Amino acid sequence: MRNLSPHMTLIERRKHPRFPCELAVEVRADNQRVTYPGKLADICLGGCFVSTVSPLPAGTSVVLFFRTQNGDNSGAEAQAESAATAVAGRTVTSLPGSGMGIEFTGVSDSAIVAQLKALIAQLESGTQRETRAAM
Repeated sequence: MRNLSPHMTLIERRKHPRFPCELAVEVRADNQRVTYPGKLADICLGGCFVSTVSPLPAGTSVVLFFRTQNGDNSGAEAQAESAATAVAGRTVTSLPGSGMGIEFTGVSDSAIVAQLKALIAQLESGTQRETRAAM
């Protein structure tokens, strides 16, 4: 039997690094019309965390909607040039009053993967200010 230290560090189990961001999102449970507003707190190619007061229960199939800007424009020009993204997922954590962790399940579509990679590249390069377009 091994003696485990109480100061043992947790091992990162994620396949992809997460990047913090502040992006307005809407989450809709599959086969429902009601959307739940939130803020994308972090994202990676495998999933994200959405800050929201009323998260959906763990195990819920969802569609996540958000927009990212293409370039340095602001205002109406930015809205016209923003790229809409809809990604299918499943809630894996639900923390009432805090938010929900979502694992992406709809990343087999190459267009969605390209949009996610573009957003992550913006975040990684420090151009998060351009990614704050609201839906």
